[in-house]
Amino acid sequence: MLPAFVRSDEKRLRQIIINLLSNALRYTEEGAVTFKLTYRNEVAIIEVSDSGIGIAPEFIDRIWRPFERGERRDIQGSGLGLTITKLLVEILGGEIEVESTLGKGSVFRVRLMLPSVTPSVFDPRIMDLESKALPVNGYDGPRKTILVVDDDFNHLALAENFLTKYGFVVLCASSVDMAETMLADAAPDIILLDIDMPGRDGWSFARDLRTGRHQNTPIVMISGHANEEGLHRAALGLHDAFFAKPYNLDELLLQIAELLKVKLIMGKNRSVPVLRSLTEHERKRLLDAAEIGHASALRAELDDLRVAGVGPVSLMRAFEACLEQFDMEGLARLLEDHHEDA
Repeated sequence: MLPAFVRSDEKRLRQIIINLLSNALRYTEEGAVTFKLTYRNEVAIIEVSDSGIGIAPEFIDRIWRPFERGERRDIQGSGLGLTITKLLVEILGGEIEVESTLGKGSVFRVRLMLPSVTPSVFDPRIMDLESKALPVNGYDGPRKTILVVDDDFNHLALAENFLTKYGFVVLCASSVDMAETMLADAAPDIILLDIDMPGRDGWSFARDLRTGRHQNTPIVMISGHANEEGLHRAALGLHDAFFAKPYNLDELLLQIAELLKVKLIMGKNRSVPVLRSLTEHERKRLLDAAEIGHASALRAELDDLRVAGVGPVSLMRAFEACLEQFDMEGLARLLEDHHEDA
């Protein structure tokens, strides 16, 4: 039986499934493509099977290489789909395999650990489906302290404003040195640690924490690069969770609640902040940055807008999704459509 919620990298998992389905459809001119998902002991097995052209035995090992299309050269596409899929699966700590018979079809099988979210953290039946936001009012038990370490003051302000309204005590440090000074007098229950900081980076600080008196303190690593965790496999024991910027704040809240083993107080009467609309000046700044492909400027602008309480939420999340995939044309279209609607 599938759990209501599992913990994983939503964007990467979605991309794996999309890539496998797209590949199956591309090579199946007639017949069927079947998607199957099984789940047991927190291990998910994703199977995508097709009745397409199949793969000859001598080409099986080559399909994972960039720009390979087996014996078919007339198929449209970049030739990178399966290469990227295999990389994403490995980043998530899983494995992928293929069984194929030439002329009869193929079965791609992915095995992934997808831990279920602790049921006591929240009740999924009272999710606010319309806004996609968790109706959380706070949490039960003693107050918990969160140390946020990030050299970006916008991210510090965003994390502090978001977490304090749920009753967390939030300590903010703009450098590793400042965090060490705070830790001399404070004992946070969890640490949110940015990786990309000048001087000492997050990985080296996490290593120091694990060899000191914070061996068991949960550490959440945060990075502006989605592939950062996969590049530091040897450091997996240094942290308990990983988020790529821009991250979903409700997902961060759930992760914190799970790591701290606290029960969130849910209710339909959650106060919804009043969000103002995107001004023409702000829209123009975003559009200018998108047209020249300035990703870092876009990320900074979106962070500023979130802190300023700009909405609607669905539009801001659409901007973030385009930025995550470096889809500047899509982001520009969203901005143009928003201008026409206004």
